[in-house]
Amino acid sequence: VAAGPIMNFIIAILFFSLVGGIQGHSTNVVDKVIENSPAMEVGIKAGDKITEVNGKMVTTWEEFLTEIFTGEGKPVNMEIERAGQKIKFDLVPSYNEGEERFQVGIYSKVVKPNFIESIKYGLNQTGSTIRQTFGFFGQLFKGNVSADDVGGPISIMKISGRAAQQGILTLLNIMALFSVQLAIFNVIPFPALDGGWIFLLLFQIITGKEVNKEKVATINYYGFLALMSLMVLLLLKDIINPIQF
Repeated sequence: VAAGPIMNFIIAILFFSLVGGIQGHSTNVVDKVIENSPAMEVGIKAGDKITEVNGKMVTTWEEFLTEIFTGEGKPVNMEIERAGQKIKFDLVPSYNEGEERFQVGIYSKVVKPNFIESIKYGLNQTGSTIRQTFGFFGQLFKGNVSADDVGGPISIMKISGRAAQQGILTLLNIMALFSVQLAIFNVIPFPALDGGWIFLLLFQIITGKEVNKEKVATINYYGFLALMSLMVLLLLKDIINPIQF
């Protein structure tokens, strides 16, 4: 039952590992601090390892960038590790008009990992993507994220097509992201999804009772209809109000 989601996670780990192993990857270690930047003003130095941003654990450079970009210029509390000591900094990101984004003025250290380190990177990136995906859904349910940021099949094809134009490694990275998100969606305990079957199996194991197969079939039928309806709505949303890239 769980073979599908497990395979999705394995594919994501392999693709992330392949991308990181071939082109190298950015880390959460500061390589350079820009002159007169918010980071330099508060005392951040090259070699500092970013461990937290606004109370959220940071293990990858992407997690750090996400917090800065989505903060839209709000004050940031950063925790770094320097010579074994944890130090906290409060700073306000500056707006880069040329790149049209907020930044704190640091560059990430890029490393070229060996085989074992590539696998570790793949695992780390997969874990990071899982956390960010749950974080996105949490913000969506709280109303902090617009429904306009949710896309369907057409958006996925557009993103994949644009990634393919930028090279095979970019495409693999996007495919790994989609694979993680598909796995997470598939384990939701909802009828017709793998998560629904896993829930039923656990229910039978815990209670020792066998569920009515006819009722399960009926529930799964309506669950499938609900999923297809959602797919149609997302498809219409893509046509009427597509995500802007």
